[in-house]
Amino acid sequence: MHDLISLAVSSSAGLLKLSDLWIIPVCGLMALMLIWVPEKAFVKNRLISSSVVILYPLALFLSIRLASAGGVFYGWDWIIFAVMYAGMLDLIVPIILVRQRNLIEFDLVYRMMFVGLFWYYLFFRKIAINFSFHIGWKGLLVTLGITLALVLMNMGIGTQMRFFSLTSCTKDWKSIFIIVIYEIFFVSLAQEVFFRGFLYGYIRQYLPGYGIPIILSSVIFGLGHIRYAGWPMVAVATVAGFGYCLVYQSTGYNMNCAIMSHTVTNLIWWLFTKNREG
Repeated sequence: MHDLISLAVSSSAGLLKLSDLWIIPVCGLMALMLIWVPEKAFVKNRLISSSVVILYPLALFLSIRLASAGGVFYGWDWIIFAVMYAGMLDLIVPIILVRQRNLIEFDLVYRMMFVGLFWYYLFFRKIAINFSFHIGWKGLLVTLGITLALVLMNMGIGTQMRFFSLTSCTKDWKSIFIIVIYEIFFVSLAQEVFFRGFLYGYIRQYLPGYGIPIILSSVIFGLGHIRYAGWPMVAVATVAGFGYCLVYQSTGYNMNCAIMSHTVTNLIWWLFTKNREG
């Protein structure tokens, strides 16, 4: 019996490892978020839409799990990046059904574009991206230190530009839970892999060094936020992109560190600032 169990485990080791079981609680957290999301966030059947959304982290997991290294970017990859970027700026007309923002269905279609991008570059093109959870104390301290400096800097920039004002946290714990799960998987992960993993990696391949790739990718990241709140948001987001790049680079290009920094920054922004126009 022991031999049979060992054989079964070894035969499936190439597809699933014990360390991969983190996807189970992730799907559970995603399901809980969907249960607590208000009904107005759905334009169609809540159960069907939620069931499809659960496929999103599974698709991401498989693209990361089955990825391999050895690939390089091609010169024409900028065309793919430009199309994705245009989609983020709403320059490409979205599907009528999900044109309205703040809907689960809109986010599903929007993020599935990123899933397709992940599969193409991670699995087929074999672009190496480090998703290791072995960050270590040094990596964690570097991530938290840069993130803290970034938050303080953007708070100063935002208040000086009269873009927002600081406020106390009035959100309930359920809303905080929803936004944390949403930020990690629907915002930070997708944006960091695209801007830091792919775009920054592409620029760094063709423009060796650190300065120009960091600045250029950060400016592009910042401009991608212009539709949210105009040029003040571009300034704040550009600085944020610069900070995420520093985290990514300083931790040995660990994508999880960049995702952590992005999530913490956005969460603090959401909890403790208020748009002056609002």
